[in-house]
Amino acid sequence: NRSFYKQDLRDAVFDHCDLRGCDFRYAQLQGAIFQQVRLGIARNRLFGYSAIALGVAVLAFNAISHMVFGILGLTVQDPAWGFVIALYVSLAIAGLAALPKRRLPRPVRKLTILPALATGALLGFYYGGRAAAEDPQLAIIAASLAGLSTGLFCLARPQANWFASLMKVVGAIAAYGLAFAAVGMASAGLSTGHSLVGLGWGTLTLVYFALALKGSEDSRKLLMQAASTRFQKTDLSQTRFEGVSPDPHFLS
Repeated sequence: NRSFYKQDLRDAVFDHCDLRGCDFRYAQLQGAIFQQVRLGIARNRLFGYSAIALGVAVLAFNAISHMVFGILGLTVQDPAWGFVIALYVSLAIAGLAALPKRRLPRPVRKLTILPALATGALLGFYYGGRAAAEDPQLAIIAASLAGLSTGLFCLARPQANWFASLMKVVGAIAAYGLAFAAVGMASAGLSTGHSLVGLGWGTLTLVYFALALKGSEDSRKLLMQAASTRFQKTDLSQTRFEGVSPDPHFLS
């Protein structure tokens, strides 16, 4: 359960060490010796991360479901229509956290902080508003602080798989919330003869429902990786592995 991220470990000797859950990503391990070591998933860490992810998922589902059900039936004539637009935009941005980051063009990857900002802002707005007795100004302040905090942590710890997993699960729930709301808009558009509007919202529904499924699966994989021994992007030239006892679920 130790992090050796980006460390210089050339010619280091790991004999009879329990290296489950250790992070060796981007480390220099040229000539290092791993003899009679245990690699794989640290079960206690996996359990802890899973409990945190479950708690965040419950909070996110509660917040987003209440906000989405709260806007159902509102029209352009309603005074709260501005909130409806803001919620749709926030859900759309937060749902992009479910996108596979590795498949994005390198310049676009720098914008992945935006979904982190949006996810934090959504939860901050809902729970901050509830704590402030539905005061909209205090809710906006809470959303700003929560979004900023989430974005800063995302910048400070880009290598944290457990945090990326949390963003994925909240993004998946946000994507599902937008897909659920978009179904109503698509149905309204088709029933009133606005076929293009209905098809547009229908397409959005399918895209974000697919993102919800993808984000949920990626969140699970990231949790497993966060609790496992990791050697991604590590220089292992002339590294010796002798008598290694890998976990059957070891993720290399």
